[in-house]
Amino acid sequence: MENNEMVTTTETVEETKADVQTEQTTETKEIKKEKFYTREEVERIKKAEREAILEEEKIKRTEAEKLASMKTEEKLKYQLEKEQKEKEQLLKKINASELKDEALKIATSPETQFDVDFLNLIDFERIDADSLNEKTKLIKKVQDKLIAKAISEFSKEPAPQTGEQKKANLSGFEKFLENNK
Repeated sequence: MENNEMVTTTETVEETKADVQTEQTTETKEIKKEKFYTREEVERIKKAEREAILEEEKIKRTEAEKLASMKTEEKLKYQLEKEQKEKEQLLKKINASELKDEALKIATSPETQFDVDFLNLIDFERIDADSLNEKTKLIKKVQDKLIAKAISEFSKEPAPQTGEQKKANLSGFEKFLENNK
């Protein structure tokens, strides 16, 4: 077989339509779509799955070997340290989630409203509540400056030029021509 040989798989997609006036009437249609994979793509997918499984098994095996070589007291200490690390990670995630919620409240409140996309710049896992307030104030200040600058740029009109201003803007040759008329 060639590498370019195509392997087909069939995906079934269910599509449901409901009549708005009569909620009792429901139709279901099955639409078959064919997705083609080359032999090379299939092999690549299988290889990636195998590697992921082998990596998981390797981690579990090294963990088991490490525990087997330890004494009972060392095992307990190791497991305690491991659980404490997991607990700290969970607390960081919870704290980050709470800080993100607070930042969203600040970003959407009428007094301090700013674009929520700016919050993507903040690493909530490495920040505390005080610095969050400072950063949100800074973001608001920067956004206000950007808005003011954009408004002033778009609202500027060039000043009408008088005869004297026109002469000041002329090059040397143009001035010579203007004076010799």
